[in-house]
Amino acid sequence: MKIFQATCEHIDDIYRITQRVVLESYPHYYPAPAVEFMSDYHDKEKIGRDIREGTILMLATDQGVLAATGTARNNEIGRLFVLPEYQGRGMGTSLMDELENIVFQSYDRIQLDASLPAKPMYIKRGYKEIRYEVQSVGNGDFVCFSVMELIR
Repeated sequence: MKIFQATCEHIDDIYRITQRVVLESYPHYYPAPAVEFMSDYHDKEKIGRDIREGTILMLATDQGVLAATGTARNNEIGRLFVLPEYQGRGMGTSLMDELENIVFQSYDRIQLDASLPAKPMYIKRGYKEIRYEVQSVGNGDFVCFSVMELIR
């Protein structure tokens, strides 16, 4: 496994990983309009902007396969996704270790938005819920997530 900083040439790979995870995993937790909202939220334009603005996007590879991605921006970690077939192999843990180290170089606390499927992993890492958010996505459907924090 190798972790490295993404460049603009990785936008399509990051988008592919993000979309696969959202479209394959999130329907087990959220209604279709919420899944569509989250899919649209992680678009190529936002990924490119994050890379251009100096946000650290990391990709983990396993035998040459780009299988995971995560973002550190200021004191926030986001867009952490591991392809379904690579989950449970420690890639998310390794990526989070790197992202947390990057953030803790400049900040004493990390914040992130935890989706329903990801929340247990963050709790296991010591993150505490500081707020629960409910966002309407229209037609009576909602996206629910926890804003979580880890203090060094």
